[in-house]
Amino acid sequence: MTSGQIKALIGSVLPILLIGSLHTDTSLAADRPDFSGTWQLNEELSENPRDQMSKNTGGRGGGRGGMRGEGNRGSGGQGRDPGGMQERLQSMKERIETLEIQHQDPELAIGFGDGTRRILFTDGREMEDNLEAGVFEAKAKWKQASSVVLKAENAVGQKITEIYELDASGQRLEVTTRIEGGDRRPDLSFKRVYDRSLVAPESSDSDKIGT
Repeated sequence: MTSGQIKALIGSVLPILLIGSLHTDTSLAADRPDFSGTWQLNEELSENPRDQMSKNTGGRGGGRGGMRGEGNRGSGGQGRDPGGMQERLQSMKERIETLEIQHQDPELAIGFGDGTRRILFTDGREMEDNLEAGVFEAKAKWKQASSVVLKAENAVGQKITEIYELDASGQRLEVTTRIEGGDRRPDLSFKRVYDRSLVAPESSDSDKIGT
């Protein structure tokens, strides 16, 4: 085969490969779920993070397992809540009862019941994520074109992983959270289940989502 024939062959095959690659990318994007909507927490199917923490610590007060939120009562710091974890968990429970999601991939905007808002990007870019425990450096990306995985870490080594996934019907959203404590905090993992709400919540000046 002459060099001219080789060049001609490459020139004919390359466009086909490029078209196939573009078709695959378009197909994957089309298969990805849209998380947009109003979501209401299904408490019966969800795990309460405070209950999960109690299991992990054996229900003990004080020391490493002291997560009863009883302040600093008792000698030797018994009953302490290191880092205010119990208080943060209660606050988190209240804010996550309702989610208002606007999803225009790669932007995933999540509004919470307390009026706060998170902006995630599913293309793997680095971003700053403001969470209950402070400011985290985070990245989010698609996993197998069906779920979004967010990984975040703060300056003291605390790590948070969240997985957002819709069921086949598109009417139920599952959010799995794993917190790797760093410092003296115990690890924590729990799942939240949301049902799609058919009626969007009424908005008011006091309920507007803030940044």
